[in-house]
Parts: sequence; structure tokens; C-alpha cells
Amino acid sequence: MSSSESRLVDETIRRALSTGRAIIPAVSEDMGNPPWRGADGRVLVLRLSSLRDVEGSTSHLVIFSEVRQALPAAYIDFAFFPSSRDRAALSDRGLPFFFGLESGRPPEDFDLILVSNAFALELVNLSYLFELSPIASRASGRASGRASGCASGRASDRAARAPIVILGGSNAAAAGALLLPGDGLEEEGDCLVDGIFFGEGEHAIGELAYILTRQDRPRAERLAEAASVEGFWAARSGKTASRRVARPRPPNLLSYPVLNAEGALTAKLQISSGCQGYCSFCLEGWESRPYREFPAAELLEEARELKAASGASALEVFSFNFNAHSEIFALVFGLSRLFTRVSLMSQRLELLARSPTLLQAELAVGKRSFTLGIEGLSARMRRYYRKGLSEDEIEAAMGALASDSVREIKLFYIISGLEGEQDLAEFSVFAHAAAERRRSRSPGQRILVSAGYLARLPFTPLQYAPLCLDRERLEGIADRTHLACEAAGLEFRLASDFEDYYVDQLLSLGGRTLGPWLEACAREGRAYDSSLSRGAARSLEAFASSSGLLSPEFLGEKKEDWLSPLAFVDRDEKGLRRAYELASAFAPDRDAFRPPTLPDGAWLPKLERLSAAKRGFAELLVQLSLPDSLALARPEYRSSWVMRSLLKARGGPRTDAAASIFEARDAFFSKGGALEGMADSYCGLSYYYILGPDPARLARAAQAAGWEVVDELPRLERIRAELSLERRYADQAEDSFKDWLAESRVETVETRGEAAGGGRARVFRCSRTAAKKRAFFEAELVAPSPGMGDRFHARLELGPKARLESWLGRLSAEARGSAIVRFVGYY
Repeated sequence: MSSSESRLVDETIRRALSTGRAIIPAVSEDMGNPPWRGADGRVLVLRLSSLRDVEGSTSHLVIFSEVRQALPAAYIDFAFFPSSRDRAALSDRGLPFFFGLESGRPPEDFDLILVSNAFALELVNLSYLFELSPIASRASGRASGRASGCASGRASDRAARAPIVILGGSNAAAAGALLLPGDGLEEEGDCLVDGIFFGEGEHAIGELAYILTRQDRPRAERLAEAASVEGFWAARSGKTASRRVARPRPPNLLSYPVLNAEGALTAKLQISSGCQGYCSFCLEGWESRPYREFPAAELLEEARELKAASGASALEVFSFNFNAHSEIFALVFGLSRLFTRVSLMSQRLELLARSPTLLQAELAVGKRSFTLGIEGLSARMRRYYRKGLSEDEIEAAMGALASDSVREIKLFYIISGLEGEQDLAEFSVFAHAAAERRRSRSPGQRILVSAGYLARLPFTPLQYAPLCLDRERLEGIADRTHLACEAAGLEFRLASDFEDYYVDQLLSLGGRTLGPWLEACAREGRAYDSSLSRGAARSLEAFASSSGLLSPEFLGEKKEDWLSPLAFVDRDEKGLRRAYELASAFAPDRDAFRPPTLPDGAWLPKLERLSAAKRGFAELLVQLSLPDSLALARPEYRSSWVMRSLLKARGGPRTDAAASIFEARDAFFSKGGALEGMADSYCGLSYYYILGPDPARLARAAQAAGWEVVDELPRLERIRAELSLERRYADQAEDSFKDWLAESRVETVETRGEAAGGGRARVFRCSRTAAKKRAFFEAELVAPSPGMGDRFHARLELGPKARLESWLGRLSAEARGSAIVRFVGYY
């Protein structure tokens, strides 16, 4: 067995991990990977946070889609940073933290690793890619084939594998800490990755993957050719780079493998790119320039395709500010005709204040929680952030939201360290006014104030601003804000603690000075998992101080000729400096936004009627058989699979199916169903309710899919099911089965004999008294045998009160991960 094969994370272990069921056989089918050995390139799409934290993100799915289009015969896999429990399990087995979720392959087995970086704190986890693998930690080491002992202390005789490692994402412009001081190899210095991509990667990621996976060309030539792709910078090249802007707009992600995760029923549709506001603190707003609006007619066509490809019943409208779209009213109505729920995620407060019709529209589509970024605790601080909000607009928006129809208001603020007594007093007045308004108009409403510390980021105007690393001052302002909320009766939450903020700020602006600290994080046991490991901030402060970084020049106001850590990327220095001068002077800000064009007077009643109609949609009951590939599926994924099957059977997005099929609900096992809690994951005979405006169209779709339309659910006196798992867990399954019966106080009579298909069988039949509990009637447990395959089997006859989860929950994580529950009959 090769060293690489010994590092495989086998299927049993993968299924025991929290991410283990993200890629079940049904997902693997959608991924379309060829056999590993025959693949035209092997690409690992790597996220630096856990699947739990980034499940709502689409960047890894965008990368997959782009690479698949460019490399149809490539093997493409996903990797996520494991949770603390999973890290412990992997460490105990000597396995890498990052590995392909489908293949189980360690990172060194891939040709190309594409890292998606969303924010600076995630960079701490990158070091685990190198420390726990034979991949050299520096670009120079990977280029020369040297082992990773260059700076990490690993054994120098360990052979280095050299996949090309590229990083991109929304934090790329603030990832200067990936750079490293020169080691004598080249005057340009070194880097933890082989290249960084800046800007919007749509239509560029695939081109990069095609170039960088070509094994017929030397590594250096591939990287040199990749440098011709707009937005890509090759490490140690000494060349400059440009920020890529997709023209006329980034295409929406319309086809991707739906992961077996909680968000399987929710899709995202981007309606605009960039922002018109140019707030002084916002990296993404400045990076995604210019503002580009997607035409409503095109978006509605894309939404139909997205629904057919994803099987989603809920849609999140993605934009920096959705209410800035000039055709938002047409979009809200059109999208509501396609999806059960349309979530409008982020909006400008002043536009909400100026457009009462927009608020009514949001309420009509079911929005009950509103998130508003006020940012500054006072008018003065809002001018510093170049937020462009007036007191009148804030009051108008808060007044409009003071309604029993609005369940929750979340207000976001930024604490910079510049706030004085007058700023805090102004916020206190606002908080009391908000509380009084709520008391008189909407007493059941929740108002939550969330505050975070200001990170001065590169490529924003505030890159020139003095840093505030004074813990006592920042926490003092946060405490005062909290007290003002508490006195007014509002809730308060601090978005991150000082340690996380401190590391975030230094990593964003510290540049190559901090590269060695970042490189050593895994060796020192530092990680980011929703928050940083204890002591990380203290360690970074000591390193930065000893390295001379914390000088007055770095901590104080930067001069006009100051260069950010990634200054080789094109930038608008004059524009940034001018915006900073206006911010630091607290100058009045321009009004950058105009409210969308109002629709005609009949529009809102039509939307309200549509929303009411969806609440009264017909439910068509269908009987179908879920394939074994769904045996480990979550409820959300099963419903998504049912939706996709229906839409495909009816001809996809170009037919009336997208507007006639809205939702698929499990009739038995979902929340509130007659068998809720019996089994979390299963396959076999199933019943689903299909929802839509026209029962006849629903019936045609079900019949096209080969499913039977039925009038009513079957009786649930007795339920027949089959359970199987790997033979190595047979004894464990039998012991836990008997424990389950004993805890349930089910009296049984056991007999032994031969199973119908061969093999040793143990048969358990309940007593007449126990049968009255309607939980368990009979079971035949069959040990693995040549005639029965290589698995333990249980044939079960259960009542509606049975809870298979109580049995499966007694198994080890590995055993449970191999279990398949199949329902075969209801009587």
C-alpha cells in the first residue's frame, strides 16, 4: 500500500464525520466524476471554514461549475475545514484535516487546489493544508520539490508533493499575509500559495483550471501562462496584476451539484453586482466596482433554470442592496410566481424609508425580519463611514417598521474607537425613541442591536486611517452601547470579541511580515472555527511586536504614498485617498441611491392575491419509490430530489412546470407527519404531497415521473421496513437492538433458524400485550452470509409509534454511517 493510499479517509470514517453525508451517492451522480485514475486532471475545491458555517455560500459551487464546464472529464472534489469533534477524530487516526469529501483522497493527490477565502480569520486554517500533508508550505518549496521543512520544522527527507495551490474569494485583496519575506531564492520573496486571483472569477476560473492541470507542461510554464488570465497573479513572478470585472455582469450560478445539507431547498439568485454607495469601510463595495444591474427579464428566465436544476422551493435574492434595483417590483412579483418563498436579504435603509410600497411588497411576500445597516452610532460617525443616511430617513424607516406585521428588526453598527460622549448620547436617545415607538405600536416586536469593531481594510479609503488596537477603549464603547440598549429595553449583541478583531485587523493590513506567523498556526495548534483558538491574538501581538510591525507608521495615519500589502494589484489610489480625506473630515456624504420606479396601482393587490393563493395551494398526494442512492439523504435533500425529478419529467424550465410545481413535502416523516421521529434518513416506498396552483398539472407531472397519484394515505397499523449495515457491525447492531427493545419495555419471544435467503436468523416476536403499544411487532435479524451479501440485514414489522432513531442512535458513528433503512410497505 502506498503512503498516499494509507492516508485515504475511507467511506466508513467519512460518514462518521459531521460532513460525511454531504456527498451521498445521489450527489455523487450529479457531480459526474470519472474514475479517479482515468481523470483528465484532479481538482480540489477547498473552503477554509466548516461546511456548517459556509453552507449558505455559493463560492465553492461556482468554482465547481466553472471547472466542470472547462474540464468535463476532470475529477472535482470538495474539502471543508472540519469541526472540533471531527478534527479530534481525524487526529486520532493520523488523517489529514482537508480531504476530498467524495474521494477521501488527501490533498497531495490532487493536481490543483482552489482555495476560496471569504474573510481574513479563515487564513489561519490554511496552514493545516501543509502541516498535515507532504505538500511544501511555500511556493518556492513546491516549485523546487523540496519538502515542507523550509520553515515549519518538518523532516527534510519527507518527499514533497506539488499540487498547484491558488487562492481567491472575497477576501483576496486583504490576504497580504500570505506573502512571506524573501529566503534568498528570489528577490520578490515567497508566498504560501502559488497564485492569487483578484476580482470576479466567473468565466476565468475554468480557464485557469484548464491551464494549471495540464500535466504535459512543466509547472513553471503553466503558472506563467496562467498569468495571462485577467485577475490572476503568480507568486514570485515579480509582476503586477489587475482586478477582474465580469462584463457585462457575472453569470448566475444555474447548474451545480446540490449537497446533502440543510440548505438543499434554498437557491440564490444574484440580481446586481457592485454597490453605488462606496462606504469608506467596505472592501467588497470598492472591489466589486462598478455597479451593474441585471435586467429583470433575463433574471426571471434564469430563475426558471435555477429552480429546475436545484429543486429549490425557497429563493434568496442576492445583492449588496436588493432595493436599489430599478426593476425590483417586477422581480418580486415574477420570482414569487416561481418560488414558495422569496427572501430579500439586504437593503438600503434610506430606500426603504422613501418607498412605502416596497415595504408593503416585502410584507406581502412574508418578510417579517428586517436587517438594516445604520453603521454609525451618530450622524457624525455615519459621515465618517460615508453611509449617506440622514436622521429623517432613519426615523422614517423605523416608524414604518413599527408594526405588528414586523416580528424583528436587526440594526447593525460599527464601533471605530473614535466615538465620543456626544456620539454615545445620540445613540442613547435613538435607542429610547425606538423602544418607546415599539411600546406604543408593536409591543411584541424584537429589536436587536448588533455591533462589531471596525477593521481598516486595504483597497478601501480607511486603509489610510489610524488603527485602534486599544482594547480598553473599544470594549468601553461597546459596554456603553450595551448599557444604552439595556436601559431602553433593546437587545444587544457584540458580533465578535476583541481577540478576533485584533487578528482580523493585523492580518488584513500587516502583509508579509506576518506570513511566518500564519505559516506556523497549525504547528502551534491555532485554528479558526467560528472563533479563534484561545491565545491566538496574544501570540500574534507578540510576533508583530518582535518583528517591528507595530511601529507608529503602521499604527498611525498613513501618508498618501503608503502602499498596501498587495500594492501590485491595480487600484484607484487618488480616489481612495480623496474618499479618506472626506471621511476623516466627517464631511457630508452624497445621496448615491435613487428609489426604484414605482409600479402601477394594481401591482400590490396582485402580489397580495398571489401570496394568498400560495398559502391555499392544492396538495396532490403521490406514491413513489426513493432509490437507494437517497438512503442517507436529509429531509431537505429528499424534497429537492423529488422537485428536480418532477421538473425534469415535465421538460425542465422551458415548460409551464416551473410555475406550476412549488413544493414537495414528505407526507409521513417530516415535522408534524404521522411518522415523525421514526427515521431521519431512508429510502424505499414513500408518499409526498406536491403543491401547486393546478392539481391537473401536478398530476401530469407526477405521471410523467412514473409515480402514482393516490387519493389518501395508507393505514399505518403496520409498517414493513428493512435495515442493513456493514457486516463488521453485526454484533453491535444485534446488541443495540435488544437494548432498544428493553428500554421500550417490549416483551418478545426469540427463535432461531435459517433465513429465507440463507444465513443464520434470529426472529423476535412481541407478546400480545406489547403489541398494544403499536411500536414493535416482529423482527428477523440475519447475519451476513454468502447468499445474503456482505451486510447485516434486519426485516422489521413496526407500528406507527416505533422510533428507529432510538435504535440507530445506540450505534457507533461509523456503524450508523453505514446503515440503510428501506421502507417496503404500509398497512
